Amino acid sequence: MRVPFSWIKEYVAWEGTVEEMAEVLTMSGTEVEGIDRVGAPREADNLSRFVVGRVLTKEKHPNADRLNLCTVDVGERHGGVRQIVCGAHNFVAGDVVPVSLSGAVLESGLRLKKANLRGVESDGMIMSEQELGYEDESPGIAVLPGEWVVGDPLQRYLPVAEDVLELELTSNRPDCFSIYGIAREVAAAAGLDLAPPPTAPAAAFGGAPAAEDIAVEIAAPELCPRYGATVIRGVRIGDSPAWLKARLTHAGMRPIDNVVDVTNYVMLAYGQPLHAFDAGKIRGGRLIVRRAAAGERIVTLDGVERTLDDQMLVIADVERALVIAGVFGSRDAEIDERT
Repeated sequence: MRVPFSWIKEYVAWEGTVEEMAEVLTMSGTEVEGIDRVGAPREADNLSRFVVGRVLTKEKHPNADRLNLCTVDVGERHGGVRQIVCGAHNFVAGDVVPVSLSGAVLESGLRLKKANLRGVESDGMIMSEQELGYEDESPGIAVLPGEWVVGDPLQRYLPVAEDVLELELTSNRPDCFSIYGIAREVAAAAGLDLAPPPTAPAAAFGGAPAAEDIAVEIAAPELCPRYGATVIRGVRIGDSPAWLKARLTHAGMRPIDNVVDVTNYVMLAYGQPLHAFDAGKIRGGRLIVRRAAAGERIVTLDGVERTLDDQMLVIADVERALVIAGVFGSRDAEIDERT
């Protein structure tokens, strides 16, 4: 299990190092296999060169059709306005963006320096999510929330550098199968307070009981005594914010879209498996929690057809299995851009 150090510290006021936390976990009986250091080199002088910037102007490069010439405010403490050449096109003047200043060393080991690009000086780099380490590929730069303060260290909002604890958990400790569970273990072992998880009523995010549209039926109570569902309307499928992508990536999961990523985030944070269905694809207006039929087939999200047996629990509609419960969703009710 991969546990980002910064994520644990959201629940426990830990003031020690990641190595000291690893020692506390080890002494409590949790096996720490190692500490994975991801992102840029973490020396303070280097991390201070990754900052929040705001694009002031964006114009076409005078000597290159595919490049843009930008002026970017990186804050007075970092020299104010800098001229940066950028090849991305998915942003406009006024956007808040991540900037690596000249002298910064990236995760790849590349050290940035002032450069002359097609006859124009470029002093720094506007970073993509790939360069930040959150995506394998990225067609453009990362656009950040507008309220982030220009000139602030990027590390204050996003883990430019992260320490990830790699844990080997045993089946008799399901209480530790989440970030919150590990934080609880740290708090108990170190005598620290544990912050309660944030809660809000379903109405706060536009949810409604599923029974208003889709009934929930439990046909295998011996395997699943309770199954909760809610309907959320007005969802617009899109990219997740950079902080959420960072959390998932560092915990070993690949970001997909804002809806799927939220379900995975909650599962990692609190150990509660969730699944998002496209309500329009649920046939018969019912979700049924039942045993699979022997030989029943399901095509999972990875495109593989799988044969089930009657010891498996599935979530189904009136016609077919939609999820291998707690394990894998199917393509039949998956979220897509038309949801």
